[in-house]
Amino acid sequence: MRLIMRLASVILLGACAHELNSSPVQPPIVSDQQASSVRPDASRLKLYTVNNGANSVTEYSSSANGNVAPLATITGANTQLTAPINLAVHRSTIYVTNLGTSAVTEYAVGSTGNVAPVAVITCGGLNLPDGVAVDSAGKIYVANLKSDSISIFAGNANGCVRRARHIQGPHTQLSRPAALMISGSQLFVGNINSHSISEYPVSARGDAAPTSVISGSNSMLVNPVGIAMDATHNLYVADDSAQAIFVFGAGANGNVSPIRTIAGSLTQLMSPSGIVLDHGSITVTNPTANSITSYPQTANGNVAPTRTISGSATGLNFPIGLALH
Repeated sequence: MRLIMRLASVILLGACAHELNSSPVQPPIVSDQQASSVRPDASRLKLYTVNNGANSVTEYSSSANGNVAPLATITGANTQLTAPINLAVHRSTIYVTNLGTSAVTEYAVGSTGNVAPVAVITCGGLNLPDGVAVDSAGKIYVANLKSDSISIFAGNANGCVRRARHIQGPHTQLSRPAALMISGSQLFVGNINSHSISEYPVSARGDAAPTSVISGSNSMLVNPVGIAMDATHNLYVADDSAQAIFVFGAGANGNVSPIRTIAGSLTQLMSPSGIVLDHGSITVTNPTANSITSYPQTANGNVAPTRTISGSATGLNFPIGLALH
């Protein structure tokens, strides 16, 4: 489903449609944020998602439930949001990847309405950018779907800039990288074409081989498009084609089976994409259902969500990337 939506987004924009015609089957997780763990002041945390169908970013309380209006919405021509697919929130900045312009647009936390970005990163090897993550030093990591690469930029990057470094080449095993997640000194990447999750030091550059790869029939991975990690280093993966959330044990490597799987009709998972963890909950976006659903962090099997954000008031319109801040 994920690449179908990527294809649809680009077709609507016209120029790049042919670039995805050979891709397997949307947008994005993951998600794709800093590793989740226990955080203080849970009541103050906010959920942020990009709405691919509305060219917007919406914000909710982390405890939101039902047909609730967003606390803030970034939308309008001034925002330069164009087929947004993923996002990360670090310190006081929201970073959004845009398929339509192959750009990363940045906004101040707390922004709402038709606001201009505080910075826009173009060039630097950006080529259908999807997953985005920011390390503890403020460096910006962006997964490029078309060039099987990761571009890394300085935290103050703005405009048509050179990347500080990149990860690219046959030894990297990057294959349509979509999801990015940083935990400490490690970078985790979800690869659509190879149905895998590869891991690298955050300092990796060039044609660097991964330090571990989860892949193979036992893993059940199809399109791993969102990644999160808990305090004990278990890896949580949103897979939009498998219609499931897979949980792998700490240090998993090779053709390993998930230790838990959330899937089935009761889950209301529909192309799950972005994923975050917080204080005992797993929260994911469901693009084709225009919803955000939450589950106990220990959930396993065909379990119903404990909370669901959905309805006409929410502003959700094909929500993909998800961040918690």
